[in-house]
Amino acid sequence: MLSGTVTDFSGVIGAFGLGGLVGAIALLGVDPDRDRQTISSWFSIVYGAVVCLVALNSWLWGLTALLAVAGAAVTISNTSANSLLQGTAPSRLRGQTASLYMLALRGGMSFGGLLTGASIGLLGVRNALLVNGLAAVAGQILLVWISHDGRRK
Repeated sequence: MLSGTVTDFSGVIGAFGLGGLVGAIALLGVDPDRDRQTISSWFSIVYGAVVCLVALNSWLWGLTALLAVAGAAVTISNTSANSLLQGTAPSRLRGQTASLYMLALRGGMSFGGLLTGASIGLLGVRNALLVNGLAAVAGQILLVWISHDGRRK
């Protein structure tokens, strides 16, 4: 496959973390009045697309670059979603909102890990990542479409 070493694996994981830091720093420059839902949605789509590209990638250097972009996309998307929730929740419900967000985030990752593991067993790593990435992009586009349709009414 990619024929990497333990050091290569560490570098790839480090690239994901570095991308996350870059994403967090990039958010500091975003106007506080900017629509966080749009930011979160677009970077969720970027993340799903990166998962598809990871499935199609055959080079270790490409994986490193892709995971750096993925780290930035995840950080920007999740932080924007959390900011949106905290900014729109009534003061008396902010603690509960944060708790529900964390429950959904952590529970979603666990459930996603279970589904990904099962799909890898059935389809293999590359095909499972491609299917998961396409499903993420399609699902997020559907959510954006529903959200914009609801805003028009």
